[in-house]
Amino acid sequence: MTSSFNMLCSEKRSRLQQLKESAPAMAGLIGEIDMEWQRLQSQSHLPDSADFLHVAHITQRLEMYCMSGHGHDRALWEYLASVTPPAWQADSREHFTFPKSGVSKDKIAAHLLKSIEAKPQEHVEVRADAFAKEVVETLTDQFFRQNIAVECRVSDTEFTDLLMHHSSDAQLTKLVDWYRDRDLWTDKIIALRTTAEPSKILTPAQETQRLERWKAASDSFFAAEGKRRQDFNHPNYQPWILTYLPTRYEAALDQMEYEPYKTLYLEACDQPWEAIEQAQAKLIQALDAGKEMHITNSDGTDLRFSIEGHSFANSMVRRNLPGSEMFSAPVKTSVNGRIVAKGGHKIVGQKEVVRDITYDIVDGRITEWQATENKDALDTIITKTDRLPSNDPQFEANRYFGEIGFGTNPQLRQSMVNGFLTEKISGSFHMAIGDSYNNGYLGNPNVKLDNGNKAPGGFHWDITTMLRGKDGEIWLDGHLLQKDGEWLAVPALGIAQEDVAVLNNGWDALRDAGKPIPAYWEKALTNPARVQQR
Repeated sequence: MTSSFNMLCSEKRSRLQQLKESAPAMAGLIGEIDMEWQRLQSQSHLPDSADFLHVAHITQRLEMYCMSGHGHDRALWEYLASVTPPAWQADSREHFTFPKSGVSKDKIAAHLLKSIEAKPQEHVEVRADAFAKEVVETLTDQFFRQNIAVECRVSDTEFTDLLMHHSSDAQLTKLVDWYRDRDLWTDKIIALRTTAEPSKILTPAQETQRLERWKAASDSFFAAEGKRRQDFNHPNYQPWILTYLPTRYEAALDQMEYEPYKTLYLEACDQPWEAIEQAQAKLIQALDAGKEMHITNSDGTDLRFSIEGHSFANSMVRRNLPGSEMFSAPVKTSVNGRIVAKGGHKIVGQKEVVRDITYDIVDGRITEWQATENKDALDTIITKTDRLPSNDPQFEANRYFGEIGFGTNPQLRQSMVNGFLTEKISGSFHMAIGDSYNNGYLGNPNVKLDNGNKAPGGFHWDITTMLRGKDGEIWLDGHLLQKDGEWLAVPALGIAQEDVAVLNNGWDALRDAGKPIPAYWEKALTNPARVQQR
């Protein structure tokens, strides 16, 4: 038994005692769960992760139920429990499972742990959908062995939705306090999400009402917490890393079979990150010293903009897994030309997919736009900030760009709908309408990302445009940096071919240089499909 796990059990038992005093109708059940924590605490060995997660999940439900002011109502609890089985006990076919060969769950867990640099005695919260059960169990095992206190907040969507539906406005405010207490406990966050639409236990009308009431109760809290996680200079900055596990829903959107899609995601997570970071640093030296960029492709993209006074972030896997990208912001009013982004583009926070987007831009402002599917949704997004007063600093913010980025993950080489992967596609660039990021990415004061464009609620939507297979070109101050998705040697800018080889070829570049590569990749090199892909 580690000291951190013993501390966690003691904290849970103390919290349950407080709940028992304020929720007499639930005292019997609270006592049963307290005994479960006592059992886990008394073991001489580390707990079984599945056992731990089940006890932690029931405790989470009890805390949410009692702290939101329902502790007097045992009947409602029995109803909620009867119609929403514990999330971790869902049909195993609904969970993400790892292939028998290739990138292992231990490797993915190790990447996540390394990214947040968790230390003994720190409190780490894993926020997960039940779909991520296998990954969460592996993570908790590794945390226990490293003497790190870990909590898991499962999404538990149906239980939470019903609880909110049966809560008064005052009770919703108390539920926000539960989220606040959890955040105060947490030093670092690992978020494992999915983008499949969750099953809904409420009618559409009930769900709309629930969302409106929850938004009114929680907006100010979540806005403050979001700022704390995005602002690297915040005195209580909370490090985090996010990944979206691939689902059958996303595979269908990208017109791929699920197992190959899952393998693509896992291999994209396991790339030679140190070598990629070094290659990006070399390119960023040239980009930061540059002034004017020009990007074209055969679909009709022809875009010019200035990056003078800004600098690029070397984004790897400290925020997102998989990485990687280099990103900054254009000078706000310098963007001119046309972007033609073929393929599907999922709207952030919504289910709509907008296809084949075209932007026409004059002096930074989108003046015309087209789409072959769901153009009405695109209309709504772009014109949303037009309705603000003309003297409002956020007026027309959604018509201007807050980011320019270049995807560099060597394993991602094709157009995709998955919004979490698209910005990392090798041989692509992305422009985001709306909010620009704050300066000082990951605490580096030399990274200048803020071009002054700020959108309501921090709205920021990346649109990725393919250059690979499109005869695409990226020019910097008259020098050709990339051709048809491949980074080039540019002696005038101090860039040699070996400096960028890993961005073009991934693990193959390390093998060609005589360096070790993963065994599964050696095997994959003989796969005809892989040879064709490369």
